[in-house]
Amino acid sequence: INPAIAAVDSDDLSKVAHVKKLGGKLLRHTVVKYIDECEDAIRLYFAATTCHLCDGNLAHQVTESRYLHVSKDSCQKVQRHCKGAPKMLKAAVDHLDKALKTFDDISRRERQKPPLEKAVRWASGAKEQVRLTASRIDFYKYEEVFCQRLGRAGYGYRPEEWGNLDYMHPAMKRFK
Repeated sequence: INPAIAAVDSDDLSKVAHVKKLGGKLLRHTVVKYIDECEDAIRLYFAATTCHLCDGNLAHQVTESRYLHVSKDSCQKVQRHCKGAPKMLKAAVDHLDKALKTFDDISRRERQKPPLEKAVRWASGAKEQVRLTASRIDFYKYEEVFCQRLGRAGYGYRPEEWGNLDYMHPAMKRFK
């Protein structure tokens, strides 16, 4: 976004500064909070359950030789960290949408400025990826569904079944 700021006329600088605040800082803060509060809790859970593989009583922790018994307390603790993530990401999408509209308006007036066009493409890609991630993890809001999926996952963390942070990068192909 910084090269776009340098490319705009001074009349639009205050708008772009607002866009930078909304788009850049908010998105960075939201993604870091999402990782720190939710995705890290999920990964820590899977790291801890992997230790059960060494447990001599493993058979008592597994149903049908494949489904892990997840204690309700453990699941609730992880889900508590994650239940607000879909709403938080959706709010970031709304802010990115406002930022994108501002950049798009300025870009239309200031033709032939590649940094502006690049900022519009970046904001558009970021908005779409965050939107898709919020949609994909919508089940985090629901304790019963979250715990069922956690139990079915067993010992292995498969990013595509959870938030998959790689999917949030604006340059990624659109994943649903």
